[in-house]
Amino acid sequence: MICLKVKVGINKIYSDNAKEVKRLLIELSELRKQEDAIIEKLKEISRNLNEGEEKRNLKALKDLGLSTYVYNVLRKAGFSTITDIIVFPKSKWRNVYHLGKKSAKELETKMRGIGYPDFTIEF
Repeated sequence: MICLKVKVGINKIYSDNAKEVKRLLIELSELRKQEDAIIEKLKEISRNLNEGEEKRNLKALKDLGLSTYVYNVLRKAGFSTITDIIVFPKSKWRNVYHLGKKSAKELETKMRGIGYPDFTIEF
């Protein structure tokens, strides 16, 4: 009789645990689906941001609204797009002919104004 009660008790514990495990697996599966949906949404947002940044980087130098002097200095130095400015090494700005500190400050201000807060020119 005691063995039967113990066996029934063990079966009940196993049954309750099995139900709990099944419930947790279902919940985990639903969370995984939500996670996949969130990841896809983040990927889509990232693609949109990258496309927007590419368009912004391909803007012509004249679209920055620089003074004529700074525009001409950069144009004569071979710059034509914002990408050209971004990829130019910081340490080489001092070698750009006729680009002084005042002109560099103007360029930094314009670049920060279009969304490049960390853009700096070293002299």
